[in-house]
Amino acid sequence: MYKKLIILSGLYLLNNLPISGQHRIDYRFGLIGGLNAALIQKSTGIQNIRWRYNMGLTLEQRFSPTVSLVYQLLYSRQGETVNLKYGGTGPTIGHQYITFDYMTLPIMVRFRPKGEQVFLELGGQVSTLVNNYIYITDPFNQGKPFDNVNQLDVGFTGGLGYRFGKHIVVDTRYYHGTKPILSDFTVVNPQSGVPTLYRQEKWFNRVYSLNLSYYF
Repeated sequence: MYKKLIILSGLYLLNNLPISGQHRIDYRFGLIGGLNAALIQKSTGIQNIRWRYNMGLTLEQRFSPTVSLVYQLLYSRQGETVNLKYGGTGPTIGHQYITFDYMTLPIMVRFRPKGEQVFLELGGQVSTLVNNYIYITDPFNQGKPFDNVNQLDVGFTGGLGYRFGKHIVVDTRYYHGTKPILSDFTVVNPQSGVPTLYRQEKWFNRVYSLNLSYYF
């Protein structure tokens, strides 16, 4: 349900944007791909980067040489890497790879001071979960999915970019998730019938990305 809603919303925004009769508004459609430096914020801190990627569609709605809106529909791979240490503090004996894949819809305002090639972008992002799993360097723990994961992720995104002529745009961006990745859950005791609420540790997505867009 949530996946269909977010995808349909993104397609609606990409194809049914308002048109002003007073000012000419330019629309530019393109493709985007980039490298994700993915992290997860936990109560114990942030672990190591998991290098992932994103790719998808981008549409720019330019109101003037200075201000434009950007709508993007991306498949974004995120997560983190954890070093497993002997005894918890000893030498590293393995790695734990956590993956959360999303369909994301960032909407940002781009501001180009005096119409220069450098721009500032800032906005929000909503995502729906596509896939998740944990992989440990152990033959008995490969590709195990997480239970009780929130289907939606919401947060803020922004960064800096540069235009190379009419077609190519490069930007570096940071995403700050505000909705916990894992959801609390209730289990009913089969003998007493009493439900018990279990609260999970709060995890939040943190992603730095370097992106390349090509506008037709």
